[in-house]
Order: sequence, then structure tokens, then C-alpha cells
Amino acid sequence: AGDDSKMGTAKNAMTYSIIGVIVALIGFVVVKAVDAMLDGFVIF
Repeated sequence: AGDDSKMGTAKNAMTYSIIGVIVALIGFVVVKAVDAMLDGFVIF
């Protein structure tokens, strides 16, 4: 039910958007970890 090429494009867009959110979250965590280490706290 629908154009297969458009469905593939939509699936790719969803995949890349989810990957983008995950990368952003990982970046946020890394920045927070580095900030904590520079402040002198040991979190690991």
C-alpha cells in the first residue's frame, strides 16, 4: 500500500533521525563526563 521507493526513503529518514538522536545523547554524556573529570570528580 504505497510507493515502495518512498517507503524506503521514509525508513532511511527514520533510521538516520534515530541515529542522530543517539549520537547527540552520547555527545551530551561525553561532555558531561569530561566536565566532571575536569572538576576533579571521579565518576568511573
